[in-house]
Amino acid sequence: IMDGSGSAGNDFIGPVDVDLLPPTGDGNYTAWTPNTGTRWDAVNDADPDGDTTRIETATVGNKNTFTHGSLPAGSSAVKAAAVWARARRDDATTRSFKILLRSSSTDNLGGVEHFLGDTYQWFFQPYEISPFTSTAWTISELNSCEFGVQVIS
Repeated sequence: IMDGSGSAGNDFIGPVDVDLLPPTGDGNYTAWTPNTGTRWDAVNDADPDGDTTRIETATVGNKNTFTHGSLPAGSSAVKAAAVWARARRDDATTRSFKILLRSSSTDNLGGVEHFLGDTYQWFFQPYEISPFTSTAWTISELNSCEFGVQVIS
């Protein structure tokens, strides 16, 4: 809330651009199954299409990550990164996932466990600082990071 508390995102940052970096390819992990086409193309919808294209798995521990495009030329700093995921469960079993980031062969599993209902919902995981360095994101670090999901339950 930029109120002076905490170690990041605690002061007015001025005007910023918010850049969308949708998936452009499969990453290191590809355990989820697309219902059609490629994994990354099934989830790169700026306007989600429900069940028309999707990835799915019911196996606890399955991971899927994606590559993405780079920040626009002229970008000078990264104030924060965030991952949005849209998901639902398709059975009566309790299902949950966490956001998964991968950088330089190192995984970071988000701290928030997202529980799924039977209708699509948006889930949001912010990263004010890099979970890999515990410092501000660099442009090159963000550009090379993979983003994805892992089934927890």
